[in-house]
Amino acid sequence: MRARRVLLATGADDVEPALPELPDAVRRGLVRYCPICDGYEARGKRIAVIGHGDRGLGEAVFVAHPTPAT
Repeated sequence: MRARRVLLATGADDVEPALPELPDAVRRGLVRYCPICDGYEARGKRIAVIGHGDRGLGEAVFVAHPTPAT
């Protein structure tokens, strides 16, 4: 098999917070897990980021100031 480019996807694990009715909120589109995949739907809207420690802070900074694609 030959290819010009290879995409390596390592995957990610979502850590769901213990919030009441979370599965329903995800189904209704009120809670999103991925700022890359779902961020466009929140453009121009007020959002909240739930996180823990440095990782949560990193996610909040990314959502507030995303790096433009090159």
